[in-house]
Amino acid sequence: MEERKRRIITWDNVINYADIIGGQIDKTEINSIYGIARGGLVLAVLLSHRLQLPIVEKDGINLRTLIVDDISDSGETLLEFEKGFKVKYGNLNLQYENKLNTAVLFQRNGTKYKANYVGEKITNNDWLIFPWEI
Repeated sequence: MEERKRRIITWDNVINYADIIGGQIDKTEINSIYGIARGGLVLAVLLSHRLQLPIVEKDGINLRTLIVDDISDSGETLLEFEKGFKVKYGNLNLQYENKLNTAVLFQRNGTKYKANYVGEKITNNDWLIFPWEI
């Protein structure tokens, strides 16, 4: 098996992508932010400050909450999150063609879950190392 190339993500990269994502979001569509632990917490805080929206805990999520994570790699995390949301709220209540409002810093090309807002789309198989993982 071929070893994956490692790519170091800097704090400047994270802040830049948070700015890009923040600029894509229409604040009339969302009223709060939820960060999936652990990788989504940093992006949740950055977007909360940029958009002046509160961060909510899991029991405070509603139909207009923006769900954020660091990466949609395989897409399994966001798919599982959406599945749990559908159990709670029902399939018909989801916006954006039956999807949650979601944002990720990075989205891998072959992911099973396409986020609404993306900082960078990745077409390679590099192993991303985030600054909070160092």
